[in-house]
Amino acid sequence: MGQGSESIGWDDGEDGYAVMAESECIAMRSAYDAAKAAKVGSMIHCPTCRKRFLKRSYQQAFCRNKGRGNCKDRFHNTVSETRRERAIAFSS
Repeated sequence: MGQGSESIGWDDGEDGYAVMAESECIAMRSAYDAAKAAKVGSMIHCPTCRKRFLKRSYQQAFCRNKGRGNCKDRFHNTVSETRRERAIAFSS
């Protein structure tokens, strides 16, 4: 395993890229569903970084979605097989 990977479920893949365990992807998807189902004005946890924040709009599910390394893109690049492959291709 890579450095610091033990706490979030990452494992070093055969190709040298970090690969998230399937159980972690499932946990992220369930956290996403819970965040989407929560009412506006409630405190929710970001599905990606688990930071607690106030849901300000009905469509909000992530603590941030702008700039490099934002939680929204990281989530979708992790849970979607197609986007994960594309992100790996662009990062190399």
